[in-house]
Amino acid sequence: MRGLEAKTYEERLQELGLASLVKRRTRGDRRAAFQYLREKPGSCPKLPPGTGTICVVKCQNDQRCPGRQKCCTYGCMVVCKDPV
Repeated sequence: MRGLEAKTYEERLQELGLASLVKRRTRGDRRAAFQYLREKPGSCPKLPPGTGTICVVKCQNDQRCPGRQKCCTYGCMVVCKDPV
């Protein structure tokens, strides 16, 4: 957009109606904290050597898994597993 070249980065954001760096950083910090609080205890088990995986996504986060199971990623396979 014309006329933005001489402005600071913060002024450009304001001119375009976008959130400031401080607001975006705060929003990111809140997201990270919320994600941490939603994570269930424990860690995902390791797959035995030589175990093949298929590309399937069954969950997006721990909250989508039943009970105490965690959402675990193995290559392109994302599934709910009991934690270790």
